[in-house]
Amino acid sequence: MTFSSSYSGSYTAAASEPLPLSLETALESLQSEDFAHRWDAAKVIKRYGELAIAPLLNLLQEADDDDDLMWFIVRTLGEIAHPLALQALIQILQSTHADDIRQASATALAQHPEAVLPQLELLLKDKQGRSHAILVLVQMHHPNALPLLLSLANEADTAIRVLAVEALSYSHDPIVLPILKQALTDPIAAIRRAAVAGLSIWKDDQAPKDLVALIAPLLRDLNLEVCRQAILTLGRLGHEVAIVPLDEVLRSPYTPDSLRPDVIRSLSWIDHPAALDCLWRELSTTAAPAIAQEIIAILGRLTAAHLHPTANQILLEALQSHNAVLKTTEVRRAIAHSLGQLRQPNALQHLIHLLLDGDRSVQLHALAALRNWPTASLNEAIQYLRQQVQVSSSLETELNQLLAE
Repeated sequence: MTFSSSYSGSYTAAASEPLPLSLETALESLQSEDFAHRWDAAKVIKRYGELAIAPLLNLLQEADDDDDLMWFIVRTLGEIAHPLALQALIQILQSTHADDIRQASATALAQHPEAVLPQLELLLKDKQGRSHAILVLVQMHHPNALPLLLSLANEADTAIRVLAVEALSYSHDPIVLPILKQALTDPIAAIRRAAVAGLSIWKDDQAPKDLVALIAPLLRDLNLEVCRQAILTLGRLGHEVAIVPLDEVLRSPYTPDSLRPDVIRSLSWIDHPAALDCLWRELSTTAAPAIAQEIIAILGRLTAAHLHPTANQILLEALQSHNAVLKTTEVRRAIAHSLGQLRQPNALQHLIHLLLDGDRSVQLHALAALRNWPTASLNEAIQYLRQQVQVSSSLETELNQLLAE
């Protein structure tokens, strides 16, 4: 990597002066191949501030074949945070051909918004510099960066426009919302996807039905990734008004199988019994084992305690279902595991019954699930089991071990 002669000249005098021994030692350690040595050396080097800039840049010009060394140099220049170091990073950003170093430079510059924004504004006026400036702006969550991002929202260059909309989607400024609404109908799929993702942060400021009305049409987008993002955004709204459009997608025979797990997850994020009704209908009728296992696993992981009894009842009904998919070994194992996670009292006898399952792996999952119950409850249930059936010696041993834990 090389720097312009006028720029390198800024450091000529500094580079000709002898360096402190500890700085020289740290610079040598920075060139070692040991990550820990480099990490410690970088911490020493940054303490020297401006004095370390020239030797770091000299080292950078010799490090073209060592990406790790280049990354440490860029990171250290960012931590020095001297105007000359930041200017060096801007030149690195523009001159490097390595994507990871360009990204590291952008990340370092984004940590100093007030110092670099004027220079970024100049870069944006240059056709070649715009693509470099946007890399910094998208990581700079600072109010003063917003006007620059807004100026790029209608950029002719698609790649820049995508990055601008993605960055704007993280802003809570009211001026951004109309931009996102407009971007929902952009001909570029990546922009539509970024816009629909950005709407999720407005869930506390906009009426849920209004947001759902904006997002729902994207469920039928011709681009599957846009559809997927619309599904996930509706789930993140967490409001019952999003259940109906999600359920329509789940019911539709035209919904690609690759999107169904996303719909299931999104419904599970909505803490409402109606969402569980949708999941139970899908579970009881699905012909796909993977979908059944996904729903069962999600039911066991629900965090809303008020939904645990309903989720538990769905799992118990699944055990009794005539759906052939729900009778498979994999599904019975998953049900045992999820019942153990929910720990509802009326599941205990059903787990005890699974100890008699014809498949050993189901028995082991039931045993593991039963470890979540108090010993007193277990003892009573096990005594009842012993009264009803002849318990094998191996199972008797496992039951005794379970009670002893």
